[in-house]
Amino acid sequence: MIDLTPLHRALATLDTALAARGQAPADALIRDACIQRFEYSYELTHKFLRRYLETSEPAGVHQLSFPNLIRLGYE
Repeated sequence: MIDLTPLHRALATLDTALAARGQAPADALIRDACIQRFEYSYELTHKFLRRYLETSEPAGVHQLSFPNLIRLGYE
């Protein structure tokens, strides 16, 4: 079983930043924080999806392109 705690934490920080952005939409610093938090949440999601697929279908998952990885994850 894969521990998704880091991903949950990353998404929680993204939610916090987005809530702050809603309260101060003109603040460039908050905008930048939202972008940064989205980027690391996105990367973690990508890594966890790859790790999950490698546990169920280890052959060739590391060679898949990102679109094919998403397609396989959807199946």
